[in-house]
Amino acid sequence: MGATPPPAPPPAWGQNQPPPNWGPTPPAQGWNPPPGQGQQHNPMQMMHKFETSGTGANVLRLVGFALFVVGALIMVVATTQPGNCYQTTPPTNCGINYLSGAYTGTLVGKVLAVLGAAIFIAGAGFRMHFGLKPSADTKPEEYTYIVADRRFNGWLIIILILVILLLMLQVPAYAMPP
Repeated sequence: MGATPPPAPPPAWGQNQPPPNWGPTPPAQGWNPPPGQGQQHNPMQMMHKFETSGTGANVLRLVGFALFVVGALIMVVATTQPGNCYQTTPPTNCGINYLSGAYTGTLVGKVLAVLGAAIFIAGAGFRMHFGLKPSADTKPEEYTYIVADRRFNGWLIIILILVILLLMLQVPAYAMPP
């Protein structure tokens, strides 16, 4: 009795053939895709590219900072007392229109500033989550920069959350004239 030969090794990767009649069903005869429609883009893939490219984080930070500054300027301008308040003693020329305008301006400024800070937080979060990440061959000085960037964005998020809290709790709804 002779020894039986070992079984043949399995085929290498890529040489496995699917069974016959295996695969996607061909489209029905006579169906053509609408003209002008090429490959469809997945919106989630486009959003992922926006988030991971670094551009998305920078755009969100820029928009958030701009809204925050505009909101702060509106609060300052709305609560600044006009010059006619100081013409008489006691100041009676400010009247109810000033208080109404100051309240409305402060409210609008608070909303814009909080919205801007929230968008800025989103940009910092995108940068921290999708931004620079260390790889296996990262040099020590690059790793130090990556860690510092992530810490900066983490602290930025914490500080902006505290700013939102202070805006909502401490900025008065209107300023009383002297």
